[in-house]
Amino acid sequence: MSKKRAFVLIENIFVIIILSTGFISLITLLGNESSSLASVKDELCAVLLAQEKMEHLLHNGYSAITDETITSVSGFTGFSTEVNVIQIDGSDLSTEVIWGSSNYRKIIVSVIHEGLRTIELCTIKTDY
Repeated sequence: MSKKRAFVLIENIFVIIILSTGFISLITLLGNESSSLASVKDELCAVLLAQEKMEHLLHNGYSAITDETITSVSGFTGFSTEVNVIQIDGSDLSTEVIWGSSNYRKIIVSVIHEGLRTIELCTIKTDY
């Protein structure tokens, strides 16, 4: 009978070692995934901030679209935006211009966050 008990004890020790290794691996994996999810969340937030800024600029009139220096975004710690406006001619466009306007502005909205790549949205607006 004592040989069986010793065998069961050894089996239990091996089971505990295997389960402990599995739990440690799982906890490590979950820790890595949570930091990755935080990065994805910040990047999505940057995209949405860039989109909101672009919509705000396009809603204003053509003459109100101007360069903006890097400014922090209130309510979003670590995020800042920048707007670059470039005056371009119709001949600079890759498509044929039918309506003949030469007043085009290329608008580039950049959202910067520490630890993330810079998110940029770009569009062209005309004064017609």
